[in-house]
Amino acid sequence: MTRVALLGVPYDASSSYQRGSAGAPVVIREALWSEAANTWTEAGLDLRESGLDDDGDLWFSDREPGSEARARIEQAVHSVLDSGRRPLLLGGDHSITYPVIRGLRTHYPRLGILHLDAHPDLYHEFQGDRYSHACPFARILEEGLADRLVQIGIGRCHDPGIDWNGFPSAHSLDHMFLQKAEQFHLQHQWQFTHFIEEQGALLGHFHAPLALYMRAGKCSFFMPKEFAF
Repeated sequence: MTRVALLGVPYDASSSYQRGSAGAPVVIREALWSEAANTWTEAGLDLRESGLDDDGDLWFSDREPGSEARARIEQAVHSVLDSGRRPLLLGGDHSITYPVIRGLRTHYPRLGILHLDAHPDLYHEFQGDRYSHACPFARILEEGLADRLVQIGIGRCHDPGIDWNGFPSAHSLDHMFLQKAEQFHLQHQWQFTHFIEEQGALLGHFHAPLALYMRAGKCSFFMPKEFAF
C-alpha cells in the first residue's frame, strides 16, 4: 500500500480580501486527531496506526518574495513523491494549487484535476498579481500542467476578469453546465470517478448552449452547485 504524507502549507499571502487560511493546517489536525474523530477508512485501515505520515508544516515569512514561497511548496511536493509516497496537502489559500501541480506534473506525465469550488480561479491576474488565489488554474493551463480539468460547483464562468482566449490549447473545449447527475447515471462516487476518467469519450453525449463554447484548455466541465451524487 502506498503511504500518504500529510503536509501543511500555511500560506495565505496571496489572498485578496481577508487572511487567515494559513492557520487552517493546525485546526484541521486538531479535528482529525481529536477523540471525536473516526480515523477508520472504508478499507478497514486505522489512519492512527498505518498509511498516513504527518510531515508537519512548511514555513513561510511575510517578507519573502512569493516566488520563494512557491518554489518551497513545489520542492516539498517533489520530495514527498520522490520518497514513494503521495502528498495530502492542507492549505493555505488557493494560490498554492499552482506550485503543487508543478510539483506533481514531473512525476505524472498524464494528470487530471478535479476542482471543487464556487469560483474557477482562472483570472489572468487579480489586483496586479498573476499568482493570486484567483489565478492558479490560469497558470496551470498556460503551462500545460494538466491534461484534463474538471471543475464542479462553479457559480459563474462569464467573468470579465477571465480571458478565455488567452489560454494556449491544441484543442477547443466545451464548457457545460451539467444540471442533474441523473442524466449521466451518476449515483455513487465511484461512478463519478469513472466518469472523470472516461469523460473525453463522453463529450459528444452532452448538449452545451452555443454561448458556452469557448477556449480554455483541454476538456473542462463547469457544473453548478446543485450537482449532487
